[in-house]
Amino acid sequence: YLAIDNVDNEKWIWENEGLHMDQIPKFSVEWVEYFGQPIRLSQIVPITVYQQTAYSLVAETNFENHYVCFTEKIVKPLLARRLFIIVGNRYSLRTLKQLGFKTFDSIIDESYDDIEDPVLRMKAIGETMSKICSYSESELYDMLQEMSPVLEHNYNRFYSNEFLDYCWDELITNI
Repeated sequence: YLAIDNVDNEKWIWENEGLHMDQIPKFSVEWVEYFGQPIRLSQIVPITVYQQTAYSLVAETNFENHYVCFTEKIVKPLLARRLFIIVGNRYSLRTLKQLGFKTFDSIIDESYDDIEDPVLRMKAIGETMSKICSYSESELYDMLQEMSPVLEHNYNRFYSNEFLDYCWDELITNI
């Protein structure tokens, strides 16, 4: 969860449509109203933010190497058809590929996914981010257009019966 106190809430970008909060939540797991339905703030796909940006840096909950753990943080860019970089466990990208998703290794350096040392992995992620930030707006737009089939594939894969069946099987097996 995200602790939201000790920040300047004037600098946060909240959803323009559908979001009602009686007060600024202290944590992202707190309940808000979204289009009339109770939902945890962390479950809202930040469309307003996404419309103002070209890609996502996904800071997953766990950065250790013991296991790969995905949360709603990676689901959001998959559903929103976004280019993303994962700050997470070693082999996060490899695991996504094993689950049938596609990544962006044809346009960005994803070698950070193989780095065991978390500090070195974070440095490599920073280098990848610096490279992306060096692109002009038109270069970035062209890259995103090129990635459109990958983004669409990931969206469709997430909603596929095959992926749903896999998730149910994993749940049943591990409970």
